[in-house]
Amino acid sequence: MTTDVSRMLESIFLIEAKYLILAVVVYFISLGFRAFRWKYLLIDVKKVNLFVLFQAVCVGYMANNIMPFRIGELVRAYFLGSKEGISKTSVLVTVLVERILDSVTLIIFIIVITMLNPSLVFRSFGSEIITIILPVLILLFGVSFGLLIFSASHPKIIINIIGAVTKFLPDGLGKKIMSFSSFIVSGLGAINNFRSLGILLLLSLPVWLLEILVFCIIGYSMNMLGTYEDSLIKMFINLAFVTSITNIISAVPSAPGGIGIFELVVRELIVMGNINLVDRSLAGGFALVVHGILIIPVIILGQLLLWSNNLSLKKMVKIQNSKKSI
Repeated sequence: MTTDVSRMLESIFLIEAKYLILAVVVYFISLGFRAFRWKYLLIDVKKVNLFVLFQAVCVGYMANNIMPFRIGELVRAYFLGSKEGISKTSVLVTVLVERILDSVTLIIFIIVITMLNPSLVFRSFGSEIITIILPVLILLFGVSFGLLIFSASHPKIIINIIGAVTKFLPDGLGKKIMSFSSFIVSGLGAINNFRSLGILLLLSLPVWLLEILVFCIIGYSMNMLGTYEDSLIKMFINLAFVTSITNIISAVPSAPGGIGIFELVVRELIVMGNINLVDRSLAGGFALVVHGILIIPVIILGQLLLWSNNLSLKKMVKIQNSKKSI
């Protein structure tokens, strides 16, 4: 389970700069698609300029990458809410809907890959584990997604249920919860029918296909294509599986940017998925480079965008804590 650090660094330094630049560009395009999907999610709240949304996405990702427990979601909601003068609660609800859409999309990828290449899944996890984990994941996110759709489709029922519950609470607290509930329902407006839901899932595809492409670009630049029988399609399918599993696991609030967990999961999935044809040091270098592409450029851009808006992360977090504005 150990990694030869010197060999890992050697594999990293052999990467040509053009591949790193290409990977960064592709990743920022994926963030652009995230902003475009978010614009659709906010359609019942307010029409927001796409560039403003892109700024908010980058600022939120920057905060997630340097702060624990996915604080960036709150920062993102505060940034957009303050800039556009809209309810931060409604914005935060749309961000949470995004996360569920991402999880559903990744699970769809895993299911499709399992059907196309079951041997890859069994090599990576073992048949006994995958028959337990996969159904649990599908059930968990299926139930969450179902509740979300029901809440969006039947807002009056949800409001009535909340109203019935708040009757047993102190008046001040009950009124605050009822006030928040109206903002929550407005934030769910974009998924109140299956047509809108289908559009959002379609918009989620380019987001993740582009991130998988980032993995493939780095894999190709590190001469990993040979381990996939020189087939770009096989490499794409394998790395789509790695991307999906890693992002589902990394979605659990933990260290800033999922540092540590991301590298470990990617490295071991690469090694196990290739029946040890890939050296662990090479896999470790691959994981390190990919994660660097996913977090360093957006940290830099997010900070620059904060400065351009005369804001700082410290100030935003301080204001949120003092005013409890979300």
